[in-house]
Amino acid sequence: MGKPNHRQSNSGNKGGQKPKPSSDKDSNDTPSNQSQSNAAKRTNAQPCHQPPKIIVNTIQQDDTVAKHGNRLSYRANWINVVAVVVNFSLLVATYYIFQAAKKQFLIGNKPFLEISIPVIKSPPEIGKTMIFTFDIRNFGVYPVQVLDAKFGQVVRKVAPDINEVYKDGETSALNKYVAKEMPQYITVGTPNPPLSKEHYDAMKTGGYHLFFYGYINYKNLITDSISEYRFIIREDIFEGAADYVLNTNISK
Repeated sequence: MGKPNHRQSNSGNKGGQKPKPSSDKDSNDTPSNQSQSNAAKRTNAQPCHQPPKIIVNTIQQDDTVAKHGNRLSYRANWINVVAVVVNFSLLVATYYIFQAAKKQFLIGNKPFLEISIPVIKSPPEIGKTMIFTFDIRNFGVYPVQVLDAKFGQVVRKVAPDINEVYKDGETSALNKYVAKEMPQYITVGTPNPPLSKEHYDAMKTGGYHLFFYGYINYKNLITDSISEYRFIIREDIFEGAADYVLNTNISK
């Protein structure tokens, strides 16, 4: 009887190696644990994806801010310049408007002298001086002072030159004041010689006229400006008609 064979077949232990005892590590090496371990390894092996760092160029940023500030300052300066120009233009316009209004006011209120149609005090007679009366009236607002005046009369077919009165006229009405509601009553006579028969017949038969003419220098009592009133009046004594040939005020 043969000896029993105490060798046991170990199909999992090739080459006669003894099986390794299982450790705690192997016992815990489950699929779940292996997945966590692999995730941890990948985490340790690969860096985390962080947002890229932004590098700010402070010098360029300061230049941009400075340029922006310069543009704002430039615009502000131009706005100030435009404002000054506009204000100056308004000032100039206001000045000229004021001057125009002042001039218009003075023109609207300045004195304007005129004499009434002379009235003969008595019928004309040959060899006698004709006496006329008339009023100096002021149609303006500002009162005046009469500085100098001359009046003349002549019998002619045509009106005389106004300059003739400067050498042949009769001085009258000096230092009188004439206001709008205060006319001056003036009486003047025909310069020598008295009315001749020739002139008397020429006026009575027609074709000849009596011309009453003269000037009045006066001062505006508000502005102290000097002006002159000039007039020529044609009269037909025997017909009772008269009209102005010249009736004007001239500033000096």
